Amino acid sequence: LAQASPAQTSKQASPTSHRASMDGCAMTVGRLSSFLSLVLSLLGPRLVDAGCPDVASFRTEAVISSFDPALVKGLWYEHRYKDPAQALASCQTMNGTLNGNILEIDFSVRYGLIPFTIQEIYTPVDPPQPGVYSKGVNEPGGQFVKLQTAFVDVKVGAHGLYEQFSMYSCISALGFPVEEVIFATRSRVPDEAEVDQMMQLALKQGVPFKVESLSKVDHSKCPTAAAPAALSLLV
Repeated sequence: LAQASPAQTSKQASPTSHRASMDGCAMTVGRLSSFLSLVLSLLGPRLVDAGCPDVASFRTEAVISSFDPALVKGLWYEHRYKDPAQALASCQTMNGTLNGNILEIDFSVRYGLIPFTIQEIYTPVDPPQPGVYSKGVNEPGGQFVKLQTAFVDVKVGAHGLYEQFSMYSCISALGFPVEEVIFATRSRVPDEAEVDQMMQLALKQGVPFKVESLSKVDHSKCPTAAAPAALSLLV
């Protein structure tokens, strides 16, 4: 009987090897935030607190005067972001729920064909300030390091929930800030003029970023995200 050549054997095994490689990549990148949190926790709270700006100072009057975390509930689509933890990610969506005064957001992405979700926990600062939180993740080590986070601006939609928000977060290691900037709306395909207005307002509020440095999310090739029942009743 003829025996397969080494090249043929390699080709036959390549789909499995490729799949294993994709799974490994997704696991590695998907756990980046958790690993970073664990490493930073070993550096000590003093290092974490240094280097970040006063996130509360970036808030608009809409947030300062009347921010309501209950209006964040439901499905969101991220459209622009600055966040090293999202390297190689695509199709970013968020699902918000409220657990007492704790805002919980399931942040979902895809790495190639592999979906990945991490739960972000937003705890109000003490003393409370509207729209200002300490953000952690529901992962090993995530309880030790918190990102200083503020909703910069929000806009109420026709159905009574927020229809867009901008957010800034910061954590610092060895005095160097690691920053996150997020612009999100309820729409899978946003009005680009509105997204531009959101970014310009954030710049006006002093949020440190450059428009050209933001990454853009293209949801056109992403699976349709399922809206929670509470939101589906409204739309």
